[in-house]
Order: sequence, then C-alpha cells, then structure tokens
Amino acid sequence: KTLGDSLVNTAFNTGRLIKPVYRSLITKDPDKINLVKGQTALLYTRNLSNYYQLIRIRKEAYNIIGLIKKEYHLSDELRTPLEE
Repeated sequence: KTLGDSLVNTAFNTGRLIKPVYRSLITKDPDKINLVKGQTALLYTRNLSNYYQLIRIRKEAYNIIGLIKKEYHLSDELRTPLEE
C-alpha cells in the first residue's frame, strides 16, 4: 500500500485525511552525499551522451531518406522536419 493509496482510501471512506508521516532524507554523512553526487553526475553524463547520439542518428536517418527520395524520384510532399 502506498502513501497515495492510503490518502485516497481514507479521504473517500472516512471523509477526512490523515497527515502523512515523512522521514527526513537529509544526511550529513559525507560518504553518502558523495555517493549521491557521483551517481547524479553519472546519470547526467549518460543522458547527455544519449541525447547527442540520438541527434546524430536522426540526422543520418534524414540523409538516408533524402538519398532514397533522390534515387527513386519521389516527390517532396513527404518532407522531413530538417527540410522545413
């Protein structure tokens, strides 16, 4: 049972809400802080790398589409977003 489920069930079944209990997520342990910082940096780098790779692949795909159009004398009615 999640916090959201318990809040919804309580609100609809009893007509009143129970205040949720939150545990503190803040720590002063430098090892834990450095671990989270490292994992965040790793995820950021991976996402940035994937983003640039997807841009490169998309451009290559549009180039291939253009070559196919030219080879088979297809009309320009089917335009790619880079051509607009």
